[in-house]
Amino acid sequence: MTGIVTSCEGLSLDQQASVEEFMAKVVAIYDDQKICDVQDLHFDQCPDDPRNDTTCVNHHMHLCENEHKTVYAWNARPFSPPDTPYYEKHKFNPDPTIWIEVTLQDGRSEHTANFVCCPNSDGKLQACHWIDRKKPLPRTSRQISKAELENAPSATVSFDRKENYEARIRRYCEANGIVVPGALGANGRAPVARYAVVDLNKTPPQLVALTFDSSADLIGYLDRTDVDWGNESNPAIRILDFKKGRELHHVGGWRLRRGSSFVR
Repeated sequence: MTGIVTSCEGLSLDQQASVEEFMAKVVAIYDDQKICDVQDLHFDQCPDDPRNDTTCVNHHMHLCENEHKTVYAWNARPFSPPDTPYYEKHKFNPDPTIWIEVTLQDGRSEHTANFVCCPNSDGKLQACHWIDRKKPLPRTSRQISKAELENAPSATVSFDRKENYEARIRRYCEANGIVVPGALGANGRAPVARYAVVDLNKTPPQLVALTFDSSADLIGYLDRTDVDWGNESNPAIRILDFKKGRELHHVGGWRLRRGSSFVR
């Protein structure tokens, strides 16, 4: 992080190392404007939890997509509850341990982005979400029996780290009844890349022959074409990230919202 002003207060050496690893990801996201990867900094939210609040993720995505900002400085310290009216009605989930205050610059002014974090199951720092204190906990789903689990149809696939994107895409499409066009990976075309689009207007659904290295290229393609791609509530496409193994939802502008995983 050459040229970035950094400081840690009251943290152990292990915590400092975790913060530096986390902030390296933040710096890369802002340097490359990888808006879609902002969600990867955060813990997943249970989609059925009525307490969910997406303020944190939306704020960070908004900062990343508007103007080209870079990280100028950051300060990390043990978490302490903020003295704000919002915190009276909301709290962070999971319980945070570290507060990171980040100063961003866009060439004209400075902006502040706060990441409230705790370690995940692998010991890596991730950012926490707001949840509503007043809403009830979600109902506990009944346990699924082993027999139900074994007999349930599965649209997920496992990834081999040595596989290229084309092999992953073809195997996923075969498992889900998606037609793969002959042009995918054909000689003279660009190599098959991370992001793929499935056209649900076709019967059966068909993979779009173009794939994309970046979320910006993907969204630019969707904006340039005359095809009706539908909307988030009534989609006519599926956007699949074959690096992370997740479905994505285009929610307008340059924003993609992370959906469910399709990797087991």
